[in-house]
Amino acid sequence: MASPFRVFRKHQKVLIATLGLLAMIAFVFLSGPVLDSLMSGSNRNPVVVETSEYGNLRESELDALRRRRQKVLQFLGRIQQAVLQADGAAQQARAVENAIGPASEQAVVDTWLYAQHAEHLGLVVSNHAVNQFIRTLTEDRVTSHELKTIFKNIGVRQRQFFELMRHELLALQLRMMFNVSLAGTTPAQRWDYFTRLKRQATVEVLPVKVTDFLGQVPDPDEKTLRTFFEKYKDNYPNPDSPEPGFHQPHKIAVRYFKADPEKFIGPDVITDEEVKKYYEEHKELFDQMAPSEDEEPEAVEESEAEKLEAEEDSKAEKPDTEQEELTPKPSQAGNDKKKDDKPKDPLAGRVGEMVRRQLAYQKVDEVLGRLQEKVNRYRNLYIRYEVDRIKDKQAKPPKKLDFKAIAKQNNLTTGKTTLISQLDAQDFEIGSSYVDARIPFALYAFEDNWPLHLTATSVDLQGNRYLFWKVKDVKERIPKFEDRGVRRRVLRSWKTVQGRSFAMKEAQRLADQVRKAKKSLSEAFADRPGIRVVQSPPFSWLTRGAVPAISSPGTPPRLSQVEGVDRPGPDFMRKVFSLGKGQIGVAMNQPQTVAYVVEVTEVNPSDKVLWAQFKVDAYNTYSTVANEDKMQTARAWQNELKSAAGLHWQRKP
Repeated sequence: MASPFRVFRKHQKVLIATLGLLAMIAFVFLSGPVLDSLMSGSNRNPVVVETSEYGNLRESELDALRRRRQKVLQFLGRIQQAVLQADGAAQQARAVENAIGPASEQAVVDTWLYAQHAEHLGLVVSNHAVNQFIRTLTEDRVTSHELKTIFKNIGVRQRQFFELMRHELLALQLRMMFNVSLAGTTPAQRWDYFTRLKRQATVEVLPVKVTDFLGQVPDPDEKTLRTFFEKYKDNYPNPDSPEPGFHQPHKIAVRYFKADPEKFIGPDVITDEEVKKYYEEHKELFDQMAPSEDEEPEAVEESEAEKLEAEEDSKAEKPDTEQEELTPKPSQAGNDKKKDDKPKDPLAGRVGEMVRRQLAYQKVDEVLGRLQEKVNRYRNLYIRYEVDRIKDKQAKPPKKLDFKAIAKQNNLTTGKTTLISQLDAQDFEIGSSYVDARIPFALYAFEDNWPLHLTATSVDLQGNRYLFWKVKDVKERIPKFEDRGVRRRVLRSWKTVQGRSFAMKEAQRLADQVRKAKKSLSEAFADRPGIRVVQSPPFSWLTRGAVPAISSPGTPPRLSQVEGVDRPGPDFMRKVFSLGKGQIGVAMNQPQTVAYVVEVTEVNPSDKVLWAQFKVDAYNTYSTVANEDKMQTARAWQNELKSAAGLHWQRKP
């Protein structure tokens, strides 16, 4: 049989030439579309997260992680509903939901990293462990049939869900192992946390503003300024941060009506007949809610620390003579007379006030309900006008609402914010309110899917009701250096950062002057009209608020405010409480915009009194003081994990 290559050898020159021609044609006419297809596929699914230890995540993989997280959150939400319907508390499911976190890109990538590291350490989550976990979530109140229904409703099979939970539980297990290491505290740490809450200082402060030294800072070259902009262009501006931020945040403007229930309580609004009728209809409820008139507070035994403090006070000022207490004690006959008195009208006391307040809330809701319909009708008319004027240029807009007149007619007030960011919202009265009594205004109002002029209601902690709607919306963006006004902002921020050293140097110079003069801060500069020294009331490093009686031991404390100091931070507090009475130091505020010369004029109570109280107070009454330190340690651990894994985002998450 002839070799199959005989024909090829006989005609090889012609065949090679033909194949070469076909190859060139294919390259010219086919390579473009094929390569474009390959390249476009890569562009459509680029690498988003790079790591040197665990591989990379592409756009599609990141999207899959977010969808998986959403399924888990849907499951937890439905479990909570099922447990509550079965008269359970659903506390475990809520706690796990909070621990897992949202379905944001940053959150799911963090979880992915934890899970990868957990597997690297050899951690394993078995099917039995997942089953036990689900039993804990359901509090043994959800049947297997109900679980299957939940799986079906969220669109996953049981085996798929086990894989989803295995991933989440690996990450949770790693975090729990780390958190255990944070649980222990030394006696020295406990003393430090205790004194941050209990020790108080009174100070005199002299501010030295950084802005006063910007003129002394020379202008940088253009390259330095652009490099500075590139470094901070992704940062959002934060008034509490020393770092600049040029990322323009999402801003909105809001108009609102405000209803103060106190204006609806009086007899000119609610008649006595209405009060009596409402009380009779809900008598049992109000009788249960009303506190007893005869209740007396229990006597509290004086602690050793209070006795020591009282002794110190008595040493400072002791009266020459002791006076007998002349307050007469009520006679038994008086008590008997009270018992014989006829019962008073319950609506004349606290019960009546409670009824009036409840009726006031109802009237407020009625008023705001009517106005909500009015504003919504106007919105619909305006939308129709916007559509009509596309066809008819002569179309007329609806008559504008007179908000001030409407507010006055309905015993309300009205207001409108400027363009504000979420951080700015806290400076407005409506910023402290909640939608549905649980969603902060700043979260609800800045939702991207909340349309203009659509109304919503909220209530603040004082009971004031708000009807509000968004009138302007400016989306967030990262500006370009060439945009109008950006270079000027960048230059001022750069000079502010450089000017801090000038302010600190001047503050140190002034502090040295006071030390040499051997006078108090206020005395040393009494004859200097350009320098203003402010004395603060007593303050502690941390506080639970102005009314500690209503705060539980579990309430996380916050940094105290100091009169005369703009936004004091941990560094400022650390410096102040490291000084003794009469000592002088220098510290900057949190955003590092002001350097302060500080003199401590009083420190109370004494270490002797504090120590006596420290010995008897349980750690759980002040353990939340450690939260900030624990959070900083946790952040450092997370950053170390990311650094060790070589994790890098190719774009902003």
